[in-house]
Amino acid sequence: MKRRYKYLLIGLGGIWVVAMLSLTPEFTKLHSETNEVLGAVSDYSNNLVAQQYARAYQYSSNGFRAALPYDKFVQLYQDLQARYGVLTAVKRQGCEVNGRGTPLVWKAIVDEDFVYEKRTIRFEFVFHKEDGRWVVFSAEEL
Repeated sequence: MKRRYKYLLIGLGGIWVVAMLSLTPEFTKLHSETNEVLGAVSDYSNNLVAQQYARAYQYSSNGFRAALPYDKFVQLYQDLQARYGVLTAVKRQGCEVNGRGTPLVWKAIVDEDFVYEKRTIRFEFVFHKEDGRWVVFSAEEL
């Protein structure tokens, strides 16, 4: 009876090792993509805080630019500052990155608090990869 459990445990351990070895490349790629998107989100947010709107707008996807031209983008953030005061900080509240399909299509959903002098507003951004870099696909005030 003891031998049977020993072989069962060894078999389960072997299955676990094979599963981990087969999933390692996917975990490594996910980690790499997560680091890339967090860098892009940070750059985008820091440029907004510094009121460097042209630099922030460079992180916009083609679809985002078609829906929100640069002048309206700037006006949006200036209107928020007129109502709530200067944007002092942006604090990330959550980030979910996933890749689906073959070939992999990457998407990230990022929740951030925009801290203005008078009020904090939460936004949800959807980033995706376009031409090999992470860009804003959509944004929504929550």
